[in-house]
Amino acid sequence: MKDQITYDSASDTLTFHIEELPEDTMKIITSQPIEFVLDVTLHLYTGALLEFDIRGLKDGFDGEIPEGIEYDPDTDTLYLHLHPDDNSDGMCDMAYHDVEKNVLVMLNRSNVGNLTGIEIVGIETLLETVIDI
Repeated sequence: MKDQITYDSASDTLTFHIEELPEDTMKIITSQPIEFVLDVTLHLYTGALLEFDIRGLKDGFDGEIPEGIEYDPDTDTLYLHLHPDDNSDGMCDMAYHDVEKNVLVMLNRSNVGNLTGIEIVGIETLLETVIDI
C-alpha cells in the first residue's frame, strides 16, 4: 500500500489513505460533507471509507474555521463533524496510529455503525512532519 498520509502542496490537500482503492473506479463514490474542505471516498457497495482529503490546513482555512470543524489546542485534536450527533465518547475505529509521532486518526461511529466524524489527534505534529511547516 502507498503511504497512508500524503500531502499535495499545490492544492494544500492532506490525504489519508485508509483502504486500497478498487481498480474499478465505478465502485467508488465521493462526497463533500464539509464544503470546499473535506472530501470522503467510499466504496459503493460496502460503504467503507477508503480515503479522505482535507484542504486548506496550511493556509488555516483562510482565517476562519468552517462549520463542522473544531480544534482543541489542549489535546492538539482536529474534529471533523460529519453529523450533528457526532460524539467522541461513542464507538470508533482506529484508522491510523503512529506511536513515534503520537498521531492518531479515529473514525467516530453511531450506535448502528454509521460514520459520524473523524478525529485527528496530534494534528500539529502531523502538519510539521508531513507538510513541513
